[in-house]
Amino acid sequence: MRHKSKPEHQNEFSHPIRVDKIGAKEVEVFINPTTIEAIALIKRLGIVGVRKLTGKVSLNRWRVEGVQAHIALKATVTQTCGITLEPIEEDIDERFDISFLPEGVIATDVEMDDLVFQEEDLPEPIVGGIIDLGELVTQLLAVSINPYPRKTGISADGLVKESLEMRASSAEREGEARGPFSQLQNLKNRLN
Repeated sequence: MRHKSKPEHQNEFSHPIRVDKIGAKEVEVFINPTTIEAIALIKRLGIVGVRKLTGKVSLNRWRVEGVQAHIALKATVTQTCGITLEPIEEDIDERFDISFLPEGVIATDVEMDDLVFQEEDLPEPIVGGIIDLGELVTQLLAVSINPYPRKTGISADGLVKESLEMRASSAEREGEARGPFSQLQNLKNRLN
């Protein structure tokens, strides 16, 4: 989830916090999008709607120059079912712990022999002394959304079977013979 120094898009849900404002005592921030921000998030994430989105972010100093963020993300989003194309809601309730260090410090730490980071464990960069909590919450929401939404109780196999059963019962109601030449027989009957 690497933050980029210069985002490729306009940050539609920006809530910057200066790292130098975070002292020894924990800082707690609640963020919710405005209506305009929510509309922009819907467009960016490719979903139908966002009824609720709340990010509770607790920030603590970490190491000398870093910050540790504990995020509680709650949201209700509307997506399109991948099978029925009906709108469906998904409730999201996730927790994340993310570390931040200034960009230069990350490069130095990764090179140190006594401090080994796995790629997914690398701290996020603090860019210009600021952490954008809105962008953080947006990215966490994006990875929390079900990429293959389905209406409860619906499966592709069930729909195929149901469709075949409907065709078979329709053919039986119309008195059509079932077999490889039934369509030809129906055409012959219509012509006569």
